[in-house]
Amino acid sequence: ENKKIDLFPALPEEWKEKETAFTGFRGEHGLVVSASMENGKITYLKLEAEQGGTYTLICPEAETVASELAVTYRKTEKGVLIELEEGKAYTFTACR
Repeated sequence: ENKKIDLFPALPEEWKEKETAFTGFRGEHGLVVSASMENGKITYLKLEAEQGGTYTLICPEAETVASELAVTYRKTEKGVLIELEEGKAYTFTACR
């Protein structure tokens, strides 16, 4: 099953020009998510995977994904397809 991660799905347009962040949000599919965005770009992302699997990070503008831990990914038309291992925390230094 491909699980989706949509970080700021309902952010008002006027907030996209500001810095917006959240920490420790328990999302679907066994993820704990922290993220920040500035000027419409994701500047920080941490995913703590309580379940492993394939996830689609909804980040269509992403050209580069970099993580402190090795992560397998590929760009698709809907976002970035990533493989996460159960019990690991991934801090992404680039999703641009």
